[in-house]
Amino acid sequence: ATNLQVASALVTPGQNIGANLVVPVTNPFIPNDLKTLLAARTGDDPLLVGSGATEPFLFAFRPLGFGARISQFQNTVVQYMAGVKFPIGENFKGEAYISQGRTEIDRTQFGNINTQLLTNILAHPTQNPAGSNGACATQNFFGDRPLSSTCRTALESPVTRREQYEQTIGQFFISGDLFELPAGAVPIVLGAEHRGIEYNLRFLSNPGPFSGFTVGLPEAGSSAFNDIFGETIIPIVKDMPYIESLEVGLGFRYSWAQFEDLLTGRRTENRGSATYKAELNWKANDWARLRASYQRAVREPNFQELFVGTASAPQIFDPCSAFTNAWKASGTGPGTLRGLCAAQGVPAAGATTAPGSQANINLSGSLDLDPEKADTYTVGIALSSPWEGQWTSRLRGSVDYYNIEIADPIVIFDTNTAIASCFNYNGANPSYSNTNLYCAGIARTGGNLTNSTIRNPLLPGNSPWPFENGGIIKTSGLDFQIDYGFDWEWLGAPEWMGSFQANLLLTHVLEYKQADRTGLPPVDYTGTISYFGAGLGTSFPEWKATFNARWDLGQIGMMGYTTEDLSFGARVRYIDAMENRQFRQYEGETFLGTAGV
Repeated sequence: ATNLQVASALVTPGQNIGANLVVPVTNPFIPNDLKTLLAARTGDDPLLVGSGATEPFLFAFRPLGFGARISQFQNTVVQYMAGVKFPIGENFKGEAYISQGRTEIDRTQFGNINTQLLTNILAHPTQNPAGSNGACATQNFFGDRPLSSTCRTALESPVTRREQYEQTIGQFFISGDLFELPAGAVPIVLGAEHRGIEYNLRFLSNPGPFSGFTVGLPEAGSSAFNDIFGETIIPIVKDMPYIESLEVGLGFRYSWAQFEDLLTGRRTENRGSATYKAELNWKANDWARLRASYQRAVREPNFQELFVGTASAPQIFDPCSAFTNAWKASGTGPGTLRGLCAAQGVPAAGATTAPGSQANINLSGSLDLDPEKADTYTVGIALSSPWEGQWTSRLRGSVDYYNIEIADPIVIFDTNTAIASCFNYNGANPSYSNTNLYCAGIARTGGNLTNSTIRNPLLPGNSPWPFENGGIIKTSGLDFQIDYGFDWEWLGAPEWMGSFQANLLLTHVLEYKQADRTGLPPVDYTGTISYFGAGLGTSFPEWKATFNARWDLGQIGMMGYTTEDLSFGARVRYIDAMENRQFRQYEGETFLGTAGV
C-alpha cells in the first residue's frame, strides 16, 4: 500500500477492497441481528483474511455527520508583459512581445475524514488507536446515530494543497501586403512563438488515505512549444455578376513540443506536429454569402494527462443484479452472463446493488501519449434580407453544417465502458470469459460492484489505467441563427418606446459517436444525458436553442435624465428530451431519462 491507500491486517496481502471499510466480527458495537447473520456465514471472501463466521466484513456509510464538503481558495496572480511595434519598409510592420506570469492557488479542503484512523478505530474501538486519543472509544458507527463532537474532531482532516503555474510566452511576427492581384491585395502574416509552462503541486498538510476530496502525491512537470506560423487571404474574383467577392484563406503552423516530468527527470523527445486550414468565402451579392472550410487541428496532452492522472467514481450499472434484463435472459454455466457473474463471486441469487451505486477507476498520467489529430469540415450560408421594406430589412439568418473527427483521442477510460465490455454489451467478450481484459480488471467486494475498483490487469498490483491514445470521436450537426428587429413606432407607438431586437440560436446534433479504446466499437451518444460522475460535457441533446430578446427605450427627458441608455432583456433556453447515457452503454437494459426543458 502507498500512503494514499488504507492498510489493514484484515485484508489479504496484495488485495484491494476499493472504497469499503473492513470491520472484524469482534467489534463490540455490531448490532445483534447483524451478528446473527455474520455467524451463519460459511463461505470465504478471498479479499479478506479468514473465512466463515469469523471472517471480517465490509462496511460503508455516508459521513453526513461531518457536514458539507467545502473548499476554501486563496489565489495569487502576478503577470508582466512588454512589447514593441516597428515598421519594416513601406509595406510591412513588425510586432514582438514577451510575457511572464505566475499563478499560485492554495486550496484548503474541509469535510475530509482520516480513513486510516477510522479503519483502526473500527478494528479496535476500545483500545484507543494512535491518533484517536480515545475520542471514539464509545462511538457506535452502525445505524443512523449522530457522531460525538470529540470523535468527529478526531476524524476530521482538513487538507491544504498548493498549485503553482509559471508561463513564459514570446512572439514575433511581421504583417503586410505581399503583392497586388486584380481582385485586391494579398495580405500575409509570418511569425514565430515560444511557450514555456511549468506546473507544480504539493500538499502543505499531510496527504494520506482520506475520504472526501481527492488527495495525492506531489506532481511537477514542464512543457515547451516552439512554433512557426503563417496566414494569408487570396482574393480570387471581385465585382463580377453573382460574385461580388471570392476569397481563399490559408493558414499553417508547425509546432515542436517537449515535455519533462520534473520529479523523475524523464523527458520526451522533441517532436513536431503540423496544423493547417483552407477557407473559402464567396459573397454572391449584398444579401447572400457562402463559406466553407477544412482544418487539421492538433492537441498535445495537458498536464493532467501527462503527469497527474485522475480518479473517477461514477454511478454504475451491475449486469449481475437479478433485476437486469441480461440476467433474466441468461442461462447458467460457462459461456453465459450468469456463469461469468458466478466466476466473479456473485451468488446464484444475483448481486446486491443499492440505488446510486458507484465504483472506482484510477488513471495515471503518461509521457507516452501522442497528440490528438482532428479533421474539421464546415459549410454554411449567411443571408440578409434582400427586401428594403421596414418590416423585412432587419431580417438576417445563417445555417452551418459541421463534421469533426478526432483520431486517437486522449479520453478518460470510463468505468461503465469497462463493465459493459466485460459483460459483452458491445461485443467485446462474446465468450463471457472472466479472463477477458476488462473482466480481469474488475475487483468485486463480496460479490458486489458497489465501491469496488476497476483495476488495470496489464500492470502489476493495483496499478491505475494510464491515459492512452485510442478509439475515435466523431460528431456532426447543424447550427442555425436568426436575427430580427423593429421599431415600436412602426406599430403606432410613441417614439420613446424605442426598438426591439430578437435572436434565436439553434443547434441540431446529427451524431456524436465515441469509442473509448482501440478495438472497442463506437457508441452513438446522440440524444443522451450523462449520469452522476460521467463528467462535464457528456450530454448531447439532439436539439437545443437559446432565444434572446432586448427592448431598448428611446429618449425621454425626465428630471434632467434621459432613458436612451435603458433597456430590458430576456433569455429563454430549450434543451430537448434525452435518454440516459447508459441506454447506449448497456443495450437492451432500461433506464430513466429526462423530459425536454
